[in-house]
Amino acid sequence: MRKVLFIAVVALMIAPTAFSAGKLKMGVTIEDFNDVFMRYALDQLTAEAQKDNVDIVAAYGKRDPNEQLK
Repeated sequence: MRKVLFIAVVALMIAPTAFSAGKLKMGVTIEDFNDVFMRYALDQLTAEAQKDNVDIVAAYGKRDPNEQLK
């Protein structure tokens, strides 16, 4: 019972701070910004995210898997 109460108290303390920021951020790596399909996918992702008040941070992958993993 104590463990459940402790978890509930911690959740109540964390929840307001997690949602008070207002906007969420989501990161995405795009293989090549010059690729028409990838550009279209990024534009659609950004448009849908704006509807839900989410910021999209896009990184350029330079067609290099190691760069994309960074």
